[in-house]
Parts: sequence; C-alpha cells; structure tokens
Amino acid sequence: MSTPTGDAITEQWLSELLTGLGDSPDQIHATLRNAKVTGQQASRYDCPLARYVADHARQRMPSAQVKARVSTGEVVVEIEESDTGGYREVGAEQPEATKKFVQAFDSGSYPDLIDQAAA
Repeated sequence: MSTPTGDAITEQWLSELLTGLGDSPDQIHATLRNAKVTGQQASRYDCPLARYVADHARQRMPSAQVKARVSTGEVVVEIEESDTGGYREVGAEQPEATKKFVQAFDSGSYPDLIDQAAA
C-alpha cells in the first residue's frame, strides 16, 4: 500500500520551495520576515529556514510528524507517518542564495529573524 508521502513531499517540491524563497540572501530574508518566521542561529532544526520548510511540509502532510533540518549545502525533511509507522527523509541541495542566507543569519545578519523567546 502506498502512502501519500511519495506524492506530497518530493525532492522536486523541496527544491522548488527553496528556490522560491528568493534569488539573494536579502530576498530570502524578506520572504521569511513576511511569513513571520523566526528561528535560532546555528540550529539545524530551529533556524528560520528549517522552520519555514517544516511549516510548509506540515501543510502538505498534516497527519505526519514532520521536521526539517538544515546542514551544509542541504535541507532534509524528516517524515514520520503516525498512521503507518513509516519514516523517510527527502533532501534537496540548497540553492546558492539559500546557503549565503544561512551563513549570514548565523553570523549575525538579519537579527529581526532571531526567535527572542528561544534565545
């Protein structure tokens, strides 16, 4: 029996989501700010990019437990389906603008995106 995971969260979907954030770190900053997404610096699971991706993945798979992690050059969505017990990861390479945004955010740029409640 196939699960909806294959249709809902794919490498292509993730790549398009990342590319759609913007063509520069400043555009990505504006997209995340407009979406009211904040996060923690140097956090694989709780940076603004990871939270943005996880939020969008949860919209596509509301019955699954979803997390996103950001690592050097890659974003991975971790999906655990509670109804089937299935688990899988979907990853995509970060576009250059996204890599530069993450580096800038972790270095102190875009302080308005820092989650003050978690800091």
